[in-house]
Amino acid sequence: MHISRSRVAVAAACGAALVFGSVSGAQAAAPGQAPARGVLAAEGQGGGSGAPSAADLRRATARPSAAAAMTIPKCQGTWNQTIANVTVKESLKGGIPWQVALTKKLNAPMGTVNFRTQIFADGHEVAGNGTQKRQWNYNFHGTVPRTFVRADNKKKFTLPEGRVVSFFWTWQSVAKPNYEGYRYVICQFQP
Repeated sequence: MHISRSRVAVAAACGAALVFGSVSGAQAAAPGQAPARGVLAAEGQGGGSGAPSAADLRRATARPSAAAAMTIPKCQGTWNQTIANVTVKESLKGGIPWQVALTKKLNAPMGTVNFRTQIFADGHEVAGNGTQKRQWNYNFHGTVPRTFVRADNKKKFTLPEGRVVSFFWTWQSVAKPNYEGYRYVICQFQP
């Protein structure tokens, strides 16, 4: 699934906007593996094959005030699901490096994918994220720098400790555009 500002359905995300394309009824979400107890509330992470449901969009794009109702972990750790595994590691100087490993069972048939990243930190979309075209088993990675450029006004913003960060990843097969997946994690920057 390619995220584009010209698509129809819009979901508010930490004060910015995520825009999603429409999905055919044949694309059903795969059940996700439950997170470990006490590690991350179900509404703080998710993913599946196909496009995200409306409920997943609301959870993935929770505003910081709405996220207060969730159990939000530090931006530190690994969270596994049947669709993809996510690892983040925060530091005061380095920000938040992240890594997404798509799982073989659900993603190998996709071959080459267009992998899209959107990140929102303290209500501001982080500029510089986009789409990568790689094999499904590529180690997708990046970093949210402690001081980043905002996508909306191109100004620098330093992420204060204790703020909510929302990661949202989508991917779509290049050869089979009806095959797509998504993954999101919401965490709190507490280096």
